[in-house]
Amino acid sequence: MLHMWDAVEADFMRDYGIRLVEQIDTMTWRQFHVLLHNLSPNGAVAVRVRAENDKQEENPVDDEAAANDFFVSVLSI
Repeated sequence: MLHMWDAVEADFMRDYGIRLVEQIDTMTWRQFHVLLHNLSPNGAVAVRVRAENDKQEENPVDDEAAANDFFVSVLSI
């Protein structure tokens, strides 16, 4: 997730109007997790996840499966 932190920040601003760099210290882990998990499937994070998965696989990746894989990896951090 850290390698795409700029995309996370952009999506938080676009989806929620939250300047993450300014407000992350005031959020609970649960709040951050809920917001992160519910970012737009058309946002910058989802686009990067699909692009990374497409590089690793020959077949196109299902958007929902790619998003789920990403969020599972985030939770394991």
